Amino acid sequence: MHIGRRTTGTKERLFALVTPTWTGTLPDNVTPIVTETAQGWLLGRILVTGPDDFTAAQSLVEQIWLAPLDEFNAETKYQAPEPMNAKKQDAKTSLEFFAVLNRVLKTLPSRPGEAALIAQFDQIGVGPNATFDVDQLSAAQRKGLQRAMDDAEQIIKASTQRTIASFNGWMISKDIGRYDYRYMHRAAVVKGGYGNVPEESLYPAAVFDSNGNLLDGSNEFRITFKAGQLPPVNGFWSLSAYQLTSAKLAPNSINRYSIGNLTQGISYNPDGSLTLILQHEVPKHNQTNWLPLPKGHFMLVMRLYEPQQKVLDNEWILPSIERL
Repeated sequence: MHIGRRTTGTKERLFALVTPTWTGTLPDNVTPIVTETAQGWLLGRILVTGPDDFTAAQSLVEQIWLAPLDEFNAETKYQAPEPMNAKKQDAKTSLEFFAVLNRVLKTLPSRPGEAALIAQFDQIGVGPNATFDVDQLSAAQRKGLQRAMDDAEQIIKASTQRTIASFNGWMISKDIGRYDYRYMHRAAVVKGGYGNVPEESLYPAAVFDSNGNLLDGSNEFRITFKAGQLPPVNGFWSLSAYQLTSAKLAPNSINRYSIGNLTQGISYNPDGSLTLILQHEVPKHNQTNWLPLPKGHFMLVMRLYEPQQKVLDNEWILPSIERL
């Protein structure tokens, strides 16, 4: 779910995160947002247009706060207690994972059609009707559960490298954020962090040029949007280049890591089209349209925020990546 410009506007408002079974009463000026579960991951984003915008953005961040309903006061910012610095095992790599899973399954609401699946979790002692205790496990059980974790890590890693539908050389996933019963798809997305629903943002990616060759920073590339064919978004769009092996940005001489419609000084061709210059070395001409590339193989990622319906319906397709 999203709270923001597309769904709720940008004016100051108060929201309450409540579960589907919550039956309390909210103040008149508080809008309920129904969450699927009692626990979740809250992420916020504020657009920063450049170094001069950091102060204003930080000011907005500091105006966002959370409070338990029984301590909520619309006139006073809630001061949250300092978090405890308790040492815990990494639940992603140790058997503590199953203890966390057991606790969570006891509180998650059941979904239609999952009774048989949940019964299997109960059989291994981690389901909602069981109580997991790592100290009570035999050596064989420990070994088996650890093997399951190791295998699952490799299976999910392989799933993140699965084939995605390609349009003109750009891989575009339009089913993120709505997983239903596709558990592997959810796990693959979560391994990378999180994902927005397509109406909020899309992230087309490419690793090959128009001739099917891996993108390599030793070559020069161009992407040209025809006049009237710029990415149709209600938010903004940008393009970034990442090192293929590490998926990280590479330092460059002008400290530019994305280029798009918010880039200052970007220039258009006489016919209204837009050409982006992609290369490692500084171009001799039109440096304002230059996106520096890493050395070696790289991946291009577009960001389309609030894409219009023609993007969602594949009526608008990104132009191909031309190698010079």
